Amino acid sequence: MEIKAEHNENEVKVYISGKLSFKDHPEFNSFIEEIAVSKKNVLFDISDLEQIDSAGIGMMFLSQKVMEEAGASITIRNPRGQVKRVFEITSIEKQIPVINDN
Repeated sequence: MEIKAEHNENEVKVYISGKLSFKDHPEFNSFIEEIAVSKKNVLFDISDLEQIDSAGIGMMFLSQKVMEEAGASITIRNPRGQVKRVFEITSIEKQIPVINDN
């Protein structure tokens, strides 16, 4: 997993690429805790995320909980390929907004 963030006045854009899996849990959680302090809404751009497993889905839900507790929200943008299929199977969009630019 590669993760980077761009902060602006209203939100934090988070770009995740590669694979999001169980082994990324500690790094991902630390990252979310750091950005929660800003109390800004988070936009996860995952257009370059190639693979996600059940732990990765869990991390998305955990990030939603952490951000809500901080008074902010998350949105997921541009899932593709295997990630999009996993999102469809799990119906993640029923709890976390998912937008597609295409």
